[in-house]
Amino acid sequence: MILLEILEKILASRTENREQLMLEFEKYFLLNDKSLNIPTQVNEIFHDLISDFAYYEPDYNLQIEHNSFFGDNGLEEKIKTALHRIYSLMGDRESMI
Repeated sequence: MILLEILEKILASRTENREQLMLEFEKYFLLNDKSLNIPTQVNEIFHDLISDFAYYEPDYNLQIEHNSFFGDNGLEEKIKTALHRIYSLMGDRESMI
């Protein structure tokens, strides 16, 4: 599943590439969510993750100024949690990719 691959790429990427990959994830999901036939629970996880992406801020100084923002560690934790939930719902990782 391309969406899971993009999330894995975000985890493996450097900070300067993450925002572009997050936009790629969001765009692909929003343009294709009806045709992808994603189970409702997984769809909700993806929607929640896209909402969380709005609060990602790689600049530490801005994170301090606005406590709702999070940096790379927070982003990684949110993605890992989402992937864990998805794999738990859908079965093992290899059967989804």
